[in-house]
Amino acid sequence: MAPVSETHARCTEDKLTIVLLDKDESLPVLPPPTDEDHGVKPPSAQAYDECCNEFWWVAPYVAKGLWRCEILYAKWHLDSIAREMLLTMLEWEAGIRTDFSVSMGKCRKYLQAHLPEERWQALLLTYADGSREATWNALFAACNLFRGTAKLVGEHFGYSYSDEDDLRVSGSAEHVAEQE
Repeated sequence: MAPVSETHARCTEDKLTIVLLDKDESLPVLPPPTDEDHGVKPPSAQAYDECCNEFWWVAPYVAKGLWRCEILYAKWHLDSIAREMLLTMLEWEAGIRTDFSVSMGKCRKYLQAHLPEERWQALLLTYADGSREATWNALFAACNLFRGTAKLVGEHFGYSYSDEDDLRVSGSAEHVAEQE
């Protein structure tokens, strides 16, 4: 519910708005709904760099949590922060494949339709149950998928991918996993 004074502005703030009932006929006539404002946008060089940096910055937190047997800590970092960066990179790949003409929908429900099947299957491998072993496997699957996707997106836009960050973090995580 919104105050009457705000209804006009609220009706026009999102192009997906549909008026279901206007008993007083006080609302504006709206154009047909469209998701054009919610489509995937090409990343700037800064957004691309920040996404890569955040993913590789957080991956060691997952490894550290697993090494310390802090599964909730590890899974939160993997499932919240690292996954968000991975999904963002996958959205950009889908955007490249569709010339940035589609929306991924709420909770990225249409992402599968815009990725090759092998990428989709690789994404599913990043979801783990509550075990440490499965979470290690999910972390390494996420790193592999992120690496491949980030390189594809970076090459498409002419952005440089930091192999150094990737190798340093991946190597460190593999070293920690081997200590178990």
